[in-house]
Amino acid sequence: MTRRSRWSSPPSRSYAWWAPRSSRGCCAKQPPAVRTSPEASGEMRPSQRQAAIKAAIRVIEGGGLSGLTFDAVARETGMTKSGLVYHFPSKEDMLMALHEHLASAWEDNLIEALGVPYEESTPDQRAAAYVRTQSQAMSRVELLLMIDAASHPEYIAPWAAVTSRWAAPVEGGQDDAGFRRAMANLAADGLWVYDILNAQTLPAEVREEFAERIARTVDGADGRGGSPEAEPRG
Repeated sequence: MTRRSRWSSPPSRSYAWWAPRSSRGCCAKQPPAVRTSPEASGEMRPSQRQAAIKAAIRVIEGGGLSGLTFDAVARETGMTKSGLVYHFPSKEDMLMALHEHLASAWEDNLIEALGVPYEESTPDQRAAAYVRTQSQAMSRVELLLMIDAASHPEYIAPWAAVTSRWAAPVEGGQDDAGFRRAMANLAADGLWVYDILNAQTLPAEVREEFAERIARTVDGADGRGGSPEAEPRG
């Protein structure tokens, strides 16, 4: 109960006191409130949003981008369409969420592969981490999303944000260390798409061996950086 100040104005007079007890506002019996689930009311918890994103990935794996519909994701998750629309007002919003999710997961892998705080890392160490995360083959979902992104530049933004922090710039006029990092990144990109381009699957151990050998061209066999001129990021 809120305590009134002795200097506050008196409450306005109410004339409801004369009404029968059963009809007074303070005592009248109110109908029970109808409780609805967050999904039924159009609200979704963050965990449900993540579940919807993962379900959308499974839908694309099975039926391609053309199979990605609200109905398909709703069936996959058991959610209602209204619950999905709360977080993804359109299919384009859902696709953007997929790009953001996958790009974020990639950066998590990059941070793990780096092994040191990003702020203390060298360009060589970041390039080597980039190479090591590319030892995994491109997935069908990533391929389809990348092809679709070619005609929707806004979908590239989450990926570009990650590569701007991790990938070595591919440009002319660099010193030897810069060229070495760029070539390592290009080789890693080739390893990433190898299975798709060659219609065959490299064994996991072969992928890891190639990735490690490429990474060592920039960070050395001991993993502490192969370029003496590389300085920690300030």
